Amino acid sequence: MIDIHCHILPGMDDGAADAAEAGAMLAMMQTAGVDKLFLTPHFYPEQESEGDFLRRRAEAQTRLEAQENVQLRLGAEVRYCRDLLSLDLRRLTLGESDYLLLELPGQRYPAYTVRIVEELLDSGLIPVLAHVERYAYFREDPALLKRLIDLGALAQVSAQALTDRRDKNFAVACLQHHLAQMVASDAHNTTTRKPCMELLKKLPQELQQLHKAFSEAVWVNELPVYIRASHVKKTFFGYR
Repeated sequence: MIDIHCHILPGMDDGAADAAEAGAMLAMMQTAGVDKLFLTPHFYPEQESEGDFLRRRAEAQTRLEAQENVQLRLGAEVRYCRDLLSLDLRRLTLGESDYLLLELPGQRYPAYTVRIVEELLDSGLIPVLAHVERYAYFREDPALLKRLIDLGALAQVSAQALTDRRDKNFAVACLQHHLAQMVASDAHNTTTRKPCMELLKKLPQELQQLHKAFSEAVWVNELPVYIRASHVKKTFFGYR
């Protein structure tokens, strides 16, 4: 399996606190069957310069022990901001690919999201929206997410959401309707937000294959086969 989103680099953010915890998280990844993963610490453009972030990331990488059976590539979970397009985003992509892991604000849908996604795509970058099941505005109005996917963005849901009573229904609906194409661990530690990519294996085979096709496309920096998204309908009992 490939994991495109995790916080294993030690001391970078609210993820692994030190090299020992990072090593334990990598061991859990291996047990789950992950053999390729992107290291994606949080990058907050309004709090830190790109240069400072990249220096810290490089230093943190030196404290991470090499793994014989897991291939590691650098990336970042880039926080949305109005000045996003002024950054040198190529230095922040997943493994120096055309894919950019983008975190949207949690509370309010940003007014400029469509324009920024369009301009990212025009510049040759494909935004991958992080943990879309968490955003209340997508849960309330899935059409907001569908518009971004129709433009050419991709999205991932978190593995842990597949066991969460609040998030599971929407997360699975997003995968079934192709509003999300991948599952990622978004692992932060070995306890409350641990790697649990083994949960992917509990999804229907077709959704496992969807994840495999798209995550492998990200890994080799190719365009995946286009799959049209369909509408997710919110009902009294959940989503369909």
